[in-house]
Amino acid sequence: MNMVTMVRSGRYFNPCRASPMDLIVRESFRGRREAFVGKRSAVAIVTGYCTDSHLIRGRTNKSISILFHGQEWERYCCFVSMIFDAKEMFGQIYKSALSFSTLPESVSPPPIISNANVSPLSGRRAKINQTPVERSRGALFYSDIGMSISLFLSLSSPTLNINVLTSCILVPVFDAREVSMDSSVDFDDLSKTFPTFEKEVPIGSCVAVGHSMSTYPGKKGDPSNENNTNLATNILFVIIFGVPDF
Repeated sequence: MNMVTMVRSGRYFNPCRASPMDLIVRESFRGRREAFVGKRSAVAIVTGYCTDSHLIRGRTNKSISILFHGQEWERYCCFVSMIFDAKEMFGQIYKSALSFSTLPESVSPPPIISNANVSPLSGRRAKINQTPVERSRGALFYSDIGMSISLFLSLSSPTLNINVLTSCILVPVFDAREVSMDSSVDFDDLSKTFPTFEKEVPIGSCVAVGHSMSTYPGKKGDPSNENNTNLATNILFVIIFGVPDF
């Protein structure tokens, strides 16, 4: 229940409870728009009923789908519509469940902007960024000139601020069934509080999904969707609160 009623803890927030005024949306590459809390990429956390999970068995990408509790879905829709200023958005929805997924390995790397005046929180660039692993380490930071730029960071960096995972990275799943959750939880390092869950998430589980929020435009030249505003819900972690008995 603490997760359902959570509002915000640093850059981690519940879009069904938080205020849209807590977030800032910044332009990125290729028309993409990213949600931030201050100078850090925002991480939304929602709870619901797991209808499908491919976090281990996923082939082209890893994903989990959930049904929201009660009125949480309506609140979520209102929140994302307000922060991205869109009357209509398109998302990955099937049988009323919203899907949260990684990017495929084949995703193209974002451009590196040279000579940008970058925040000191940015860490360092990787020398090689053309591999799927390096691309999955991309993190968006707010530069001193007011634009979101793409950096490639070492996973060992204490300032790592990943907001997108690709399918070559294992999505962390934590087991909260035997651990009470309160305001002292360190969302930057959930392994301090919860053990990991090493199996596929069972259908019917009660889970919380941490994800980044962004939008991207439709495909140019395609009359069916070039004017669409598409919502990207890129999964970052999962917390399990309960699994079915069957």
